[in-house]
Amino acid sequence: MRAFTCLLLIILAYCDINCNKSNDLSAEYDDMLRSNLINTDYTAWMKIEKAEIYEQIKADNGTIGYVVLKVNAKVIETFKGDVFKNIEYYQWCEAPVKIEKWVDVEDITSLKFSKENNKFLIPDNGYGVPVTKKLLKIARSYKKRESIK
Repeated sequence: MRAFTCLLLIILAYCDINCNKSNDLSAEYDDMLRSNLINTDYTAWMKIEKAEIYEQIKADNGTIGYVVLKVNAKVIETFKGDVFKNIEYYQWCEAPVKIEKWVDVEDITSLKFSKENNKFLIPDNGYGVPVTKKLLKIARSYKKRESIK
């Protein structure tokens, strides 16, 4: 009985620690979002409607190492850049990619505009953050500050 009680206490402590961590995911993304807003051309709250493999890039061993996804998203709210109803952008990903995991995902995404290709691109994997009240507040305060300038 004593062993069971100890095990139960350990499990409860573990659950409490991990639940508290996940309650405020935005804390680890605060600085990233602020940096993205400053260093990219466009940031918006988006919902991905469609994603498809645009290009496959072979690794040195001949297998597909990376893919470039062409993503179409509905723009829910724009925080930086021109206002769009929908947007198309491109993102590199490590292969293999399961397209169905991309569709219907909502996040705050930051993009760079490539004048060379005339396309929006995600520079790397650190440019999408989850949609939380705290992160929306940060993005909206940036938008408000920029509109005053």
